[in-house]
Amino acid sequence: MYLPLNKFVLNGRTTTKKICSSKYLFLFIFTFIFCLYFFIKILPNNNYQKFVNKNFINSNLIPTGFGEECSEDKEKSNDKKWSFDCCGEKMAYSIIIETNNKLTQTLVSGRRFDCKHLPLINKYKLADKHKIQKKIPVQRPGSNNFTIVTASNAEYFDTLKKLLYLLKNKFGCSQKIIGYDLGGISENKTMMDELELVCLLEWRKFDWNIIKEDIHAPKAYAWKVFVIAEIYSQYDTFMYMDTSIVIDDAASFNPIYEAIDNEKISETIFPGVAIHSIQFGTNYRTYTYLPLAAHMVRWDSAMYEANFIIFHKSEYTRNLLKWSLLCAASKQCIEPDNSFINCSSNYNNVGDCHRYDQSVFGIINVNGEYQRSILSTDKNFLPHNHGEHPKRKAKFSVQRYKKLDKNLDFRKGVDCCRP
Repeated sequence: MYLPLNKFVLNGRTTTKKICSSKYLFLFIFTFIFCLYFFIKILPNNNYQKFVNKNFINSNLIPTGFGEECSEDKEKSNDKKWSFDCCGEKMAYSIIIETNNKLTQTLVSGRRFDCKHLPLINKYKLADKHKIQKKIPVQRPGSNNFTIVTASNAEYFDTLKKLLYLLKNKFGCSQKIIGYDLGGISENKTMMDELELVCLLEWRKFDWNIIKEDIHAPKAYAWKVFVIAEIYSQYDTFMYMDTSIVIDDAASFNPIYEAIDNEKISETIFPGVAIHSIQFGTNYRTYTYLPLAAHMVRWDSAMYEANFIIFHKSEYTRNLLKWSLLCAASKQCIEPDNSFINCSSNYNNVGDCHRYDQSVFGIINVNGEYQRSILSTDKNFLPHNHGEHPKRKAKFSVQRYKKLDKNLDFRKGVDCCRP
């Protein structure tokens, strides 16, 4: 075997005398390669970081605090892409799954959200430092710390009027309502004149500047999560309704408030239900950030509708909204590539369409209730899919694109607090 190192120049003359045997040469080469690999690994090599980040998505092999450092600015965040934390804040969503016939538990983690979103969850008091340690009394309709929230643009103004009229009719004149203008209403004098008639209506213009332009599309519904996060930071108990919601009986929601107060159900309630599963109506790319427990357990019987949601401030709700907001701020989470809202009729498909905010809320709530069930010893807890969940008693309907009946007087119905 010819070895170049065995031929060298000595005192100006070439000799073929061997200076080392083959086995020592191989040992030298092996040591050199190992040192080179170690040297490259400890340097800030972007390609290596991408490799690590890619291959440890949805894995529990990396300790939670691995590589932790304060890295809110872009330059620092690029140094620790594989960390689950940002400045001590957990930024990678994770769930615990029971496996091996409930003999073992596995931690499944999603991709870490960008550290630049840390100020966002701090703004709305959703960061972990705002964990809720004490039980907060449930507020009922009519109380000062309860409100009903909706949002609309000029295109849906007629359905907004119908909602406002019916809310005053069902919940009473003293019920406060907060409405968000998604575009075109505040600049329209005729529309604003009608809204000014509504007693105890607080009208807010939604600030689209807080959302990245690539998720400005109204049908991406990122705006809805931002609206809900803001209201959460201001009220203890509230309802969010799309303008298509029609309340048939306000008293039918009392069992929900009572069950929340008695800690029998989660503090985030989705009264409506779709005819398909979460897996059917969710772009699979969303699972990169938000893994779904239903992939391994049979908890995904039906997707919850997000056009009507009841929220009560609690640690469960804070956690749900934290991850929902981080997802809403990340295009590839709430509106991944190749997302389509229209679904086929074959409900056995997976990822047939995408329901945006509905997909996000559904994943996090199913996971949360699954974990609450397996980790809690409380046998009285009722998840959404339980036949005795009080949401099944709620009386309401969904009427899309339907205007207020012409025989009803809008002014008389909403201008009820003035003599």
